[in-house]
Amino acid sequence: MVNVKDSWPRVQKGEITAEQSVLQDWAQLPSDDARINDIKIVLGMFRNRAVAVFDVHGWERVLDEAGRLRVRFHGVPSETYAQLVGTPNPGWLFDRQGAARSVQLVPFDLFTAGAPVEQPEPDVQRQSWRATC
Repeated sequence: MVNVKDSWPRVQKGEITAEQSVLQDWAQLPSDDARINDIKIVLGMFRNRAVAVFDVHGWERVLDEAGRLRVRFHGVPSETYAQLVGTPNPGWLFDRQGAARSVQLVPFDLFTAGAPVEQPEPDVQRQSWRATC
């Protein structure tokens, strides 16, 4: 899951696309390519609600304008997981005190197609990271 608190208002104004807001140029992802390869969907979270969900079809490492390494996902709006749009954050809250990371990996089994998302146990981020971003 990615926190789009800064870019989603630009989507709402029509300045950028949802794809640009959610899929592009994320830091703080694992340096291990195999872990990133396991990411199946990316959820854009705004005010701790899902605003967009994309099926991941690939990714690449890119340099931002300051020369820092980032991950850019490639994907399409998810039909399988479209029901997640509007649901609450299934991981830890992005705006909680001490939460500086803009990305979190959560177990993919939280997102059974068609089933409602349930709030995970508090230690879910320490369980399997294979899932979604």
